Amino acid sequence: MENFNEKNFNMATLMRIYFKPKYTNIFQKIKEINTPESPKNNILMILLDGQWHSENEIIRITRKQHGFMGTVTLQVMISNINKNLTTNYLQKRIVNGNIYYKLSDNYILLTRAAYTKYRFIRK
Repeated sequence: MENFNEKNFNMATLMRIYFKPKYTNIFQKIKEINTPESPKNNILMILLDGQWHSENEIIRITRKQHGFMGTVTLQVMISNINKNLTTNYLQKRIVNGNIYYKLSDNYILLTRAAYTKYRFIRK
């Protein structure tokens, strides 16, 4: 790991350290999800904080935006996201009969970067 000082703390240094070439394809695929009309966009926005969120919470928030969402639709969307990214991008946990979802710790910052750049470009 490189040492930081105020002189070399710039975008090129950050990209060299944190933006690994193997993540480039995943980053591009995450950016493709960023269509404003897509419920997948809302699901990822909810999960950007890196915490576990219940299935009911995700469905309730997504219904406010799109008017349609059920457990089957949510599970299909999450499996499609994982299939398209070919990773365990979204994790699933069952606790006391309730299903919880979370972004994988390896991809939280990458997803935040994709969404931040997307919002900056859209404005």
